[in-house]
Amino acid sequence: MTTTKHGFAKLGDSNYGIWHAQMRSLLQTKGLETALEDAEDPDSSKALGLITLAVEDYLVPSIGTQKTLPQHGRRCATSITSEATPKC
Repeated sequence: MTTTKHGFAKLGDSNYGIWHAQMRSLLQTKGLETALEDAEDPDSSKALGLITLAVEDYLVPSIGTQKTLPQHGRRCATSITSEATPKC
């Protein structure tokens, strides 16, 4: 498993719980946590970029090529922030 430049393991098949907590903390330190919940947040694309860089390469196509979290869809944003297993 590879790590992010922020020092935590990228999201893979078996580490969602710890990745979720660390990803949420990273987004909070960057002031981006509301971008996951607010479709109008101008920082949504920044949050999506950080999330995309924090997943293993084989999961990147699941995130897609959208520019913002709201464009990617509420299901994925909800999955990343609250579910036990991502369903993007």
